[in-house]
Amino acid sequence: MVLAAHVLLRHDMLDMATHYDSQWDVTTELRVDAAGAATFHVLGAVTSQGIELTPSAGARTVMDSHVTRIDDTWSGRATTSGASIVIHFDRGARFTGIDVEWRCDPSSMAVSGVATPVWKCGTSQSMTRPTGAAQALPEYFRVPTYLAIPTIPLKVDQTARGGADHRSNETSLRLSR
Repeated sequence: MVLAAHVLLRHDMLDMATHYDSQWDVTTELRVDAAGAATFHVLGAVTSQGIELTPSAGARTVMDSHVTRIDDTWSGRATTSGASIVIHFDRGARFTGIDVEWRCDPSSMAVSGVATPVWKCGTSQSMTRPTGAAQALPEYFRVPTYLAIPTIPLKVDQTARGGADHRSNETSLRLSR
């Protein structure tokens, strides 16, 4: 099975001292073979900029905007749970010690005004491990991921907001072809 989408994700993170904006422009592809081997590939770029907030009014340090190429591959094992696919990722491109459970549920969503079969995937984790020493997951893993079969050229336009706890909430979503 292959599922894919083109994603434009605008993510805004605010903690007590930093306001950090990122814009992801990536293609995503999930492959699960008959034996249950799963890979999730994210390819594209992220543009990031931050502002350090200081105690004195109006004093800010602006971090220069920069573009980072993204070529991340996550891999693991997939099982089914009813109509859903549950993937246990144990390897990630830029991370070590991965232990992430990702669930994909089939649904029907409006895409350009037409009911379309779409898979909504996500994890409740914000870190690469549910407990213990871990790294924060990339923003694209902290919000729901929407995928469709390759014959449906799914375009995902979403915004999200997060905080210092590395958790994020989707604030808007538009699906189109």
